[in-house]
Amino acid sequence: MQSRWIILPPEQLNGGPISWSEICGCECIARLLMRKGFGTADEVQAFLQPRLKSLSDPFLLPNMEATVARILAALDRHERIVLFGDYDVDGVTSLALLAETLRAYDAAPDLFLPLRMEEGYGLSRESVERCIERYHPQLLIALDCGTSSAAEIVGLSKRRVDVIVLDHHEPKSALPECVAIVNPKTDPGSPFHYLCSVGIVFKLCHALLKTRPIDFDLKSKLDLVALGTVADIVPLRGENRTLVQRGAIEIARTSRPGLKRLIEVSGVKPPIFTDDIGYRLGPRLNAAGRLSTAEKSLRLLLTQDQTEATELAEFLDKQNRERQEVEKQIFAAAEEKIAKEFDPSRDAAIVVYDRGWHPGVLGIVASRIAHKHHRPAIVIGFDETGIGKGSGRSIEGFNLVQALTRCADKIDKYGGQLANFCRMRICSIDFSSITRSPSRS
Repeated sequence: MQSRWIILPPEQLNGGPISWSEICGCECIARLLMRKGFGTADEVQAFLQPRLKSLSDPFLLPNMEATVARILAALDRHERIVLFGDYDVDGVTSLALLAETLRAYDAAPDLFLPLRMEEGYGLSRESVERCIERYHPQLLIALDCGTSSAAEIVGLSKRRVDVIVLDHHEPKSALPECVAIVNPKTDPGSPFHYLCSVGIVFKLCHALLKTRPIDFDLKSKLDLVALGTVADIVPLRGENRTLVQRGAIEIARTSRPGLKRLIEVSGVKPPIFTDDIGYRLGPRLNAAGRLSTAEKSLRLLLTQDQTEATELAEFLDKQNRERQEVEKQIFAAAEEKIAKEFDPSRDAAIVVYDRGWHPGVLGIVASRIAHKHHRPAIVIGFDETGIGKGSGRSIEGFNLVQALTRCADKIDKYGGQLANFCRMRICSIDFSSITRSPSRS
């Protein structure tokens, strides 16, 4: 079938509320800016030249006041604080940022990361038990997880552990009952739905410093915010654009020995661009959490030891190469299954699965499949006990998390940060209700 191109007429640059000739002397660039729908010249300037002074009050985020009050009380009472993170870049940078901030308040929080293979994502029963046994927290702060962990948080409350959730994943029907949940997605009217968890943690650190000022350079920590924001593939708009623009500058001049060595082994040269973070630095930081534990990525960001920094950077570089090979093998196997089983006239989605597929790379494979076939895609790897762990990626116009909610009786556990992203745990291998439902939302 031959394609027919329909060319839109060029926009009229004159006569509107913005004098484009004063902003930009290049007509082509002016038209590109005009298509973004700016209403005023100030909005255009804010887009072109983001400034930290334009960042909004952190207390505009839901439940921020209660969160700050509880953390400061824990500091004053010298309570045992545990920061409970996630094994991707957003989770690890969130953990590092809040740890460095609380240490500046003379606190000594314990840092906990779940084991991806053995315990799964977030506040799983297994990871919570290990955390309690090791650290005996009085206050547990869940970072990049917890929004969908109502039952686990009830269990923590029964053991007299207060819980604060800092997260950006999509909420399901019931929110956990805890001290506070700082998640913009719990408030439909919040303008901050685009923030990832490290952006929310940055807001918390800002709120703490506004409430109880100390000598602490939060701006210098924007290297962590830029790493987590770009690697988590959230929209680079609003305040995210400001945080990443300034954070990229901080990466280029970072004093972190580990990040310096990672930049070197990645072949990145200043100035730092989002592609450098998304395709070189981010995948190496993610590699450890995908194939084993994210502990070494966290240590790389926090270490001040030059020798350890070199060893960790080289280890992550090697892990990333191994991750690429595993991903390549699973993608090829999945494509072979799709060629045999997928019917584009029948199937509204693609679900592929097999035993032994490594759960750490399934999200990347799902993303490649969704992009290639323009279908929501879920990729699941089953272990020897028959338990499946999977990841899904969707396409524009199809809310994958809502679709899985309709199949919730067939899924043990699931959740997602965006409408087009999900993680899941499943025992069943009957996926007909998912693949053949054409519903869109």
